Amino acid sequence: MKNLIIIFLLIASANSCTNKYRKKTSEPINFEFAIIRPTVDERQFIVQDFSETWIPDTIDLIIVEQLIKDAVQKNKAALLTRASLPNYFRQYVGFLNASGERMVWVNALCEIKEGMVEKNGEFFLEPWQWREELIIVEDGGHCFWNILINLDKYECFKFFINGVAFTPENKRYKMMFGKC
Repeated sequence: MKNLIIIFLLIASANSCTNKYRKKTSEPINFEFAIIRPTVDERQFIVQDFSETWIPDTIDLIIVEQLIKDAVQKNKAALLTRASLPNYFRQYVGFLNASGERMVWVNALCEIKEGMVEKNGEFFLEPWQWREELIIVEDGGHCFWNILINLDKYECFKFFINGVAFTPENKRYKMMFGKC
């Protein structure tokens, strides 16, 4: 009987975390986003134990967004608030890690800029193709941030808000939070 009670308590506590995020699926996604399949080189930029890609569904993305809100609230990033989150374009990269767990790397951009593109030997400025290509930005301040989420464990890691042109004077603006 004692073992049965212990098993029941373990199942109830495991389900409480799952239910916390699963029940919030009625929140709309009110920002632009894209699901990206990165190149082999881009995978190494994201994380070392990138096994294979998978496509998150709408429920997965809503859970990811709730975890982001929780991380922003917990880490109290001064320039990034829960209220400002809808202002960011999102790139989602779903992949399995070496343990087979579903991971989602979120890359957020506050604006779509232009980049130099070569066509037939001539150079042009064109808007980033952010819906098709992974956008990697150095610096840029709080306009660019990313976070890694383990969707199977409802945990986030490597919450990173870009700095502004890394110099001794402004390095304090670069923020990297470990586990959220």
